[in-house]
Amino acid sequence: MSELRVLTYDAEKPSFRYRVAPLLQELQHRGWRVEVETLPLRQYGLRIAQRIGVLRSSDVLLLHKLRLHPLETRWLVSCNACTVFDIDDAIWLSQPRNANDSPVSSASRVRAFRALCRYSRLTLAGNPFLEAKAREAGARVQVVPTTVDVSMFPAADFASRSGSVAVWIGLPGNLQYLEPYRPAFAELSRRCPGFRLRIVSSRFPDWGDVAIERVTWRPNIETDALPSADIGLMPLNDDEFTRGKCAFKLLQYMAASLPCVASPVGVNCQVVSEGQTGLLAATPDEWRRAIERLLADRALRERMGAAGRERVEQDYDLRAVVPRAADLVEALCAAGAINPA
Repeated sequence: MSELRVLTYDAEKPSFRYRVAPLLQELQHRGWRVEVETLPLRQYGLRIAQRIGVLRSSDVLLLHKLRLHPLETRWLVSCNACTVFDIDDAIWLSQPRNANDSPVSSASRVRAFRALCRYSRLTLAGNPFLEAKAREAGARVQVVPTTVDVSMFPAADFASRSGSVAVWIGLPGNLQYLEPYRPAFAELSRRCPGFRLRIVSSRFPDWGDVAIERVTWRPNIETDALPSADIGLMPLNDDEFTRGKCAFKLLQYMAASLPCVASPVGVNCQVVSEGQTGLLAATPDEWRRAIERLLADRALRERMGAAGRERVEQDYDLRAVVPRAADLVEALCAAGAINPA
C-alpha cells in the first residue's frame, strides 16, 4: 500500500476542504494510505527535524500552500524527493486588507515560493497565472483547477426563484472586493423593487443604503443559499494577488445554475463565457447595468444558468478533475524518487 503524507498549515481552510480533500478521498479509494499533518507556522527547522522518519518513509509528500524557509525545503526533499507542491493562491504575496491597498511582496515569501517550486518534483497550480509564476521559478508544473461537487446542487427550479436576489459568498477578508461597487448595489436597491444583496459569510458590511440579506456561513450552506438566489457575484480588484485566485465562487454559482457577473480579472475571464454563462463588468456603472439586465430578463438568467452548470460539469466537476490529479500523484510515485538537485 502506497502512502501519501500531506503537510498543511490548516486542514479546515476552504482551499484544503475543496481542493485537497477530494484528492485524498480519490487516492484512498485507489488503496492509498493518507496521513495529514498540521505544521506550525514558526518553529523553523524543528518542524522538519521532528518529522524526519515519517518524511523518509512516505511514498509521496504533498505540501499544500506551505511557505518553508529555503533551507527547510532542501532538507525536506533530501529526505524524500517525491514531493508535490500545491498552490491555489499567489502565496508569495500578502493579501491587502482593504480595496485601496496593493498586495505586499516580501523577500522571504518570494524566496520560499521559488525554493518550493524549484525543489519539488511536481507543482500543481490552480490556474494558468499560477502555472506561469511557478514555471518562472523553475517548477515542473501542471494545472489542476480547484473543483466543485456539482452533485451537491439540485437541478435548478427556476420557477421558484424570486428574480430579485444577487448573492456573494466568501471569507470576511474578501468582503473588501464588494466595497467599490457599493454605489451600484445602492442604486439597484432604489431602482429595482425587491432587490436584495445576499451575503453568505461570517461577517457583514454595515451599509444602510443597500438592501442586504445576511446569511451566516456554516458547512454546506452553499447548497441552500445559492440555488434560491438569481445571480452570482464575483467582484475583484485587478492586481497580482487577485490574478492568482481560482474563481471558486464562480464555479459554485454555476453549479447552482446561476448566471454570473464577475470582474474581468485573471481566470474569471476563462470561467465566465461572456454572454453565455454570465457577464463581465469592470466599473460600478457596468456592474449596475449587468445586474439590472439579468434581473429584467428571466429567460436570459435561465439560459445562462443552464449553460454555466453544463460548463462546470464538463470542466470543473470533481469527478472530471480529481482522477487526473490522482493519476499525476501515482505516476510520480511509480517513477520513484528523483532528486531534482
